[in-house]
Amino acid sequence: VSIGGPRAAGGRIDVAWRGLPDVAALPLDGIDDLRTGIATLSAGFRGTLAPSDNPRVESAVPALLERVGRSVLVSRSGVILLTIQFAVLAGYAIVLVAGLLVERRRAEIALVRSRGASGLHLVAMALIESTYLAVPAAILAPWLALGVVTILGSVGPTAGLGIATSATVGSGAVIVSALAGVACVLALTLPTLFVSASPAGARAAEGRQARTTLAQRLGLDLALVAVAAVALWQLRLYGAPLTRNARGAFGLDPLLVAAPAIGLVGGAVLALRVVPRIAELGERLVVRGRGLVGSLGGRQLARRPLRYTRTALLLMLAAALGTLAAAHAATWSRSQADQAAYQAAADVRVVADDYSDLATWAAGPLYRSIPGVVAATPVAYAPIDVGRVVRAGRLIGLDPTATVVAATGATGPDGRERTALLDQLAANRPTTASVALAGSPVRMAVTIDADFRVDPDLRVDSDVGGAIPVDNRELHVSVLLADRDGRLLRAGSADGSITATGQRLVVALIEDTAQPLRPSGPLRLVGIEMTIVAPDNVAILGSVSIVSVETSEASTGDTAWTRVRLDPAGAGWRWDQLDQASRIEFPADPAAPYRVDVGREREIFGFPGSSGSSFRVFAGLSDEAILPAIASRRFLDQTSASVGETVAVDSLGRTLHVRLIAVADRFAPFDPDASFLITDLAALDALRLAATGATVQADEWWLAVDPVKSDGVLAELRQPASEARLVIGRDELTRTLSSDPVPLGLIGVLGLGSLAAMVFAGIGFLVSVTVSTSERLGEFALLRAIGLSVGQLALWLSIESIFLLVVGLIAGSLLGLLLAWLVLPFATLTQTGTAPVPAPIVLVPWEAIAPVYGVAVVLFVVSIWLVRRQLPDIRISGVLRARGG
Repeated sequence: VSIGGPRAAGGRIDVAWRGLPDVAALPLDGIDDLRTGIATLSAGFRGTLAPSDNPRVESAVPALLERVGRSVLVSRSGVILLTIQFAVLAGYAIVLVAGLLVERRRAEIALVRSRGASGLHLVAMALIESTYLAVPAAILAPWLALGVVTILGSVGPTAGLGIATSATVGSGAVIVSALAGVACVLALTLPTLFVSASPAGARAAEGRQARTTLAQRLGLDLALVAVAAVALWQLRLYGAPLTRNARGAFGLDPLLVAAPAIGLVGGAVLALRVVPRIAELGERLVVRGRGLVGSLGGRQLARRPLRYTRTALLLMLAAALGTLAAAHAATWSRSQADQAAYQAAADVRVVADDYSDLATWAAGPLYRSIPGVVAATPVAYAPIDVGRVVRAGRLIGLDPTATVVAATGATGPDGRERTALLDQLAANRPTTASVALAGSPVRMAVTIDADFRVDPDLRVDSDVGGAIPVDNRELHVSVLLADRDGRLLRAGSADGSITATGQRLVVALIEDTAQPLRPSGPLRLVGIEMTIVAPDNVAILGSVSIVSVETSEASTGDTAWTRVRLDPAGAGWRWDQLDQASRIEFPADPAAPYRVDVGREREIFGFPGSSGSSFRVFAGLSDEAILPAIASRRFLDQTSASVGETVAVDSLGRTLHVRLIAVADRFAPFDPDASFLITDLAALDALRLAATGATVQADEWWLAVDPVKSDGVLAELRQPASEARLVIGRDELTRTLSSDPVPLGLIGVLGLGSLAAMVFAGIGFLVSVTVSTSERLGEFALLRAIGLSVGQLALWLSIESIFLLVVGLIAGSLLGLLLAWLVLPFATLTQTGTAPVPAPIVLVPWEAIAPVYGVAVVLFVVSIWLVRRQLPDIRISGVLRARGG
């Protein structure tokens, strides 16, 4: 906060305060209040200070708090979403238990009511019983939850976040636990009121069970499915349960938050309509056989479907949550890996320092010399503008044939699309002429004839005397080379006279031959540049020509020179004349291709501070060259261009002609919402050199590394000697993103919930089997009396158990997959920096879902064991005695 105070003797006094928020004391609910308070602080000062004061508040905290608040909303939405699903599961488990108890006690309750007990008495009895069960559970639940949170906060990625020590049982947890206890009491008490008051009615209810529920008869289940479809469609449309209100602020939409839970229930109750139809189909198939057991099992399933649909529904919910949990964990992990791969663009991505001290050629050899680096390729950038529609776009140069670039894309369709784009760029890349240099040269000798004289008609200073000094050293020669990456580099400089012939100027391609780093070979000669500086206040005329070019692999001595066959008149070569404000391009004279005549139309003027004129024989692209480029979708939208068109863009101080050969919706690591063009690196370097005369470091390097040595490579690249501003390792970034405690916590909660769902389903299934068997003891005793063995009865009940498990698990898995497809995109599609995540594929790791089916097998074995323990004692006399007959 800066405030301009009153004027003092020396002038106005400015006072500034700097404040730091107490983050430790900031509750989550206070984020919006703090952000609003900082935003309105300046207005508050103006209301309390003198009019002469001018308060100014500068803070980056509000923007940071806005991002934090949005993250909190996303996290809360995930927690609430999971909590609702678990509440649905737990609530239905209680309802199932209540229904089973009512079925079990139907005759007993009817008998008690027939002997004078009122409904109030029965409710009181059920209330006492349910309270005895619910109250201890409600008291222990918050503390059990605290224990689970403490354990989860002490191990794994969340161990260092202080969750274990900061977690407490708050008032909210107590209230939720109390409400859950009340709901449990009501669920266990109210069904007692709907039991028939007479024993005859109870027996009739047992003998003629309804084939459909009340909700199905009223069509409420279909209405629930319709609501679920609308909610999930909106969730899919908005992409997240966060919406903006009328003021533009983000908030949770209750319908969107509850959409997955509604979809879970809707899909399950819809499956209840399918279960009886499957049972009827099974009955038609088994009654055709000769076996009595199969016919009895199929008829039982078709005649009393509601007895099985309740248990099947619980199994469906458990299987759906288990499938959703496994798909969520796998898809989230894949999403984090995709994010890391997109941001890194390779195994390792090195962003060069803006003010690197490395020589132009040195970065590649330096990075390749690091143990563990398998391959490296440079990437260069240049700004582009297209009128007023594209401002601050980017022209990206890379080698489309580099294996590092080709391997950067994701596998699957994205990888194939990237490979196809690079193949198109490689097929259309412009070719430039060059001369390959044999061996590994460290020196180059250029023999030059220079014959210049002063133009007497343009001499301004009479003291010059119309002659150039004999000992002048105003001829400067440099060599332009291309390395193995296609990058251009300017090698050294040698000085000569502008009035001497046959002068042999030796240019050192490597300044320090003792150093281990050398330019990445093999090298190619792409140009020789000769700069001529005229004396001050005169103009000079004459000629300059290249007599010969030689290379040597020795750092000293005059032997072992190799002649370089340079042909300036060959295809792709030209001469350039460069002054401080202009560049003239002209072809070589066929009669004297190595010589440039400097007449009055090209004469060189000298003035104080002049850098002279340069004559360059160069194998570069002409001004009319057309660059092939892959365009981003955003670029096409902004320019209204289409693939195949040629577009004029402004870059590097000149107008470039770019032909759009393809469009890329995504191309790692570039933001698809930005306008960019991807072209050939060698062509971009040639245009940059022609436009600016400069060779610069690559903006980035993409490296392929040995996974075993990845950490060592990253440590080496982060040393000051590498001149790297940013180093991104794909594996390291994957580990960082995959250790985010918030989504990991959600995945952990979902995993624990799926385990709890399997426990609920297992208990419900076993209770259902046991109750169903005990209710039908009379039937079994009668069947035993007419000749059925215990094994046949066990087979009958096994058919029913298999039917329940198979239908419940298959329907639940399909429902879980559907929910995963609908819900997971908003849970895993995030954006980190400027690297959007590719659209996630809902992955289903069957090995993670296998425990659900393993539990089903265990349940089946246990249920058969329980049934067989009851069946051997079944006799008609025993059943009559047990029922008081």
